[in-house]
Amino acid sequence: MGQELRIEESVTHTAAAMDSAQLGDLVRSAWSGGKALLSLLVVVPIISIYLLADWDRMIATIDSWVSAKHREDIRAVGREIHTRGLAQCATDLPCWA
Repeated sequence: MGQELRIEESVTHTAAAMDSAQLGDLVRSAWSGGKALLSLLVVVPIISIYLLADWDRMIATIDSWVSAKHREDIRAVGREIHTRGLAQCATDLPCWA
């Protein structure tokens, strides 16, 4: 209980020490971060649904942009980039290490 009281006193003391400009900046920053989080929670699911629904059509469109002669080479490069990206995420090491 004493620990909780000290935290409360610390927060009160810090808020009292801040001038109004700093407090305003803190509130604006928190509001901005909240808007960013809200937009992230709205935008990401919408984009994900469109990607899942249209994935095959997007791949077919991209395939139509590449000549048949080079299509397998381009796909191999894409697979290599994907594999290296997954490996880097899993090990958190640069791909060239």
